[in-house]
Amino acid sequence: MGQSYGCISTLMILAQTTRFKAAQCSSGTSSLISSVGILGGFGRDWALGQGKMEGTPWQYRDQYIENSPYFYLDRITTPILMVNGTSDRAVPAFQQDATFEAFRTLGKTAVYVRYGGEGHVPMSYSAANRDDYIRRTLAWFDQYLGRASRLRTP
Repeated sequence: MGQSYGCISTLMILAQTTRFKAAQCSSGTSSLISSVGILGGFGRDWALGQGKMEGTPWQYRDQYIENSPYFYLDRITTPILMVNGTSDRAVPAFQQDATFEAFRTLGKTAVYVRYGGEGHVPMSYSAANRDDYIRRTLAWFDQYLGRASRLRTP
């Protein structure tokens, strides 16, 4: 399960193993190349900072491809729940749209939920959408892992 950069990491891990029975990915992209194209420079700044790219996609084409899960989505066998806010300015919904469409094209098990008017962080969604997000996430993992897998508190 991962959010934002954690979504990219989740997708890269899933492309390299069949170990996981289910996954969830929110507010993330699968293409570092498309991230650089986000207006306002956020994606470019992210790629050069947290993304650890050494320059632009034109300078380091192969590095951007190798570090973009999009090019490995065909390897993923784990069912995945994807979530994005339609008003996310850090990772606009079109990026998650493209990942979901790739999963559909590849015949993968994926569910995509878009929350109207919501931003980048699911825990900052409106109370109703935040509750729905949590409910859907728990139901997703219950479906694939079984309810007994939940942590129990005393």
